[in-house]
Amino acid sequence: NYHINGSAMATAGYAYIPTESYEKGNALSSSKENRIWEQFILRNAVGRFSFEHRYRLEQRWISSNGNTRYRDRVRYRLMITVPLSKPTMEDKTVFLAVYDELFVNIDNSPFDQNRLYGALGYRLNKNLSFQGGYLRHRLGALSYDRLQFGVFLNNSLVKTE
Repeated sequence: NYHINGSAMATAGYAYIPTESYEKGNALSSSKENRIWEQFILRNAVGRFSFEHRYRLEQRWISSNGNTRYRDRVRYRLMITVPLSKPTMEDKTVFLAVYDELFVNIDNSPFDQNRLYGALGYRLNKNLSFQGGYLRHRLGALSYDRLQFGVFLNNSLVKTE
């Protein structure tokens, strides 16, 4: 991560993602993805609402059945957070978090997936918060409903508040 200032951050990374699909306990297919990604995050606030815009580019090498194909993808996520138990986001605050993330391939079949998320959270302090919520994940023609619980640690050297 490179913190440009308290409202902007640039990041780059690598991911290795092995995937297997199953039907009735039997493996149907498997793939392995090597992914390099770059992202830029902008944060701003309007009244009690905090906005986070995440822009991500991905270069993906997907291997399946001995074949490897290359794909580029763009992702955009808008996340909105609002404190519920206090007028501002501070220690010991209950909050609502909502985001929508769109995944777009840069090729002839652009729509890849969409993730819509809503959660209740608790900020214990500036370095630790918890969220529990619902994720509606649309992947092509498939849709998945998931309950999620997350623990978020912020040990940044740059003051963001």
